[in-house]
Amino acid sequence: MKPTFRIFRHTLFFGLLTLLTQIGGLIWLLSLYLNHMVQKRRRIWGLRWGIFIILYTLTTIFIVPPIAKYYFDRVPLPVFSNPHLEPENRVYSFFNRTYVKPGLLQALEEVAEQIQEKYPGAAIWFMDANFPFIDGYPLHPHLTHDIGKSIDITFYWKNAKTGVPIRKKSFAAWLWTLGGSEAWRVRLFKSL
Repeated sequence: MKPTFRIFRHTLFFGLLTLLTQIGGLIWLLSLYLNHMVQKRRRIWGLRWGIFIILYTLTTIFIVPPIAKYYFDRVPLPVFSNPHLEPENRVYSFFNRTYVKPGLLQALEEVAEQIQEKYPGAAIWFMDANFPFIDGYPLHPHLTHDIGKSIDITFYWKNAKTGVPIRKKSFAAWLWTLGGSEAWRVRLFKSL
């Protein structure tokens, strides 16, 4: 493979992973280095991706939360621990896009408890919040998710016959959110 294309490809991966996850680009570079060190003697197909996935997962679970808490005053939103406050999709949490200031987490938990009291069985489903590090770091495509005090909350509908919440959104609903309708989002900027 030509060196120019290889450099372009790795630069593209670095940029895309950094844009999506904030730490993915650095983990990608580290996995390239480790892959190079391991494969000096023998080529193992797919090792680079295996190293990347293992390093990224371990970093996301064990390293990012304490650093975000002690140095940047951000905590991750619950993924499994609170049944009344849960991610719309666990990918948001895996991509480190669900970090908030502790005051916002406390406010969300209180609101989730109030909703639970009024509507038993209901839950708050969240999507993007913020990255774990650095105030002002953009969370694309959002303009305001950069200081730890913003979160997207999904609304849901219940099936009229069964009363079961409908979690899947239609393509039309997705287009509507792109159209700028704020009815789909709740922002809790100044509640802290």
